[in-house]
Amino acid sequence: MGADKNIIQTTTGLLKKMTVGKKTFKKTATTFGSIPVPDTAVKYEGLIGYEILISGT
Repeated sequence: MGADKNIIQTTTGLLKKMTVGKKTFKKTATTFGSIPVPDTAVKYEGLIGYEILISGT
């Protein structure tokens, strides 16, 4: 459930390996979902979360 209180269906999984820049992550738990965006919005392929963002520190 998001901030708008709407519930959406998601799929969870485990990424075997993912590379961001020069950093490689193994066995990273993730959630996949489809989020509708207006045609005028900036398009993206995915979002990264806390676990990835804090790894650089």
